[in-house]
Amino acid sequence: ENPDYYYSREKLLDKIHSYQTKKLILITAPAGYGKTSFSVEFFHKLKKELKIWISISTYDNSIENFFLLLAIAFENNFKNSKFGGNLKNVLSKSQNVPINEKIHNVISSFSSDLFEYLKKNKKQLFIFLDDFHNIDDSDEVCSALNYFLEYLPPNINFVFISRRDPKKINYPKFLAKNWLGRITKDDLSFDNADI
Repeated sequence: ENPDYYYSREKLLDKIHSYQTKKLILITAPAGYGKTSFSVEFFHKLKKELKIWISISTYDNSIENFFLLLAIAFENNFKNSKFGGNLKNVLSKSQNVPINEKIHNVISSFSSDLFEYLKKNKKQLFIFLDDFHNIDDSDEVCSALNYFLEYLPPNINFVFISRRDPKKINYPKFLAKNWLGRITKDDLSFDNADI
């Protein structure tokens, strides 16, 4: 929740709302630019959509830890769904398999279960990943996310909140395919109209 003294960014909210059909919204700026506060405001403005907020730590830089974090978040937020538990089962069965097979198993389970749940409930889902810079150098997590974003069902959107452009996320390709919306430090900086 944003504090009472938070200054709402209506113009910026209009911009980010125009990105709601994008697979990925990337919000990047150094510390102190208000990216998390703005992202929280956007999160609370999503009234009809399903949404999850996940704060990322450096501990989440393996595929097991990252997707376990997602599974727990889904279990906590969607009590009447099975995909959190199903994802945990796939993770435990994929312990000793090659990384590419592991990524395929995890993403296949996660995306098909999630797609069916959202289709059945006629909902759009936004997954917010705060402090994404804590894992943006992880080959396996970023490979899994690149694969997932490539084949992402249309009713799922990711929002990455990061201090820098993700090193290993293929965002230039997503930008070229018109799958990416960007909010940068220039957007977050106050101008005369904001003051």
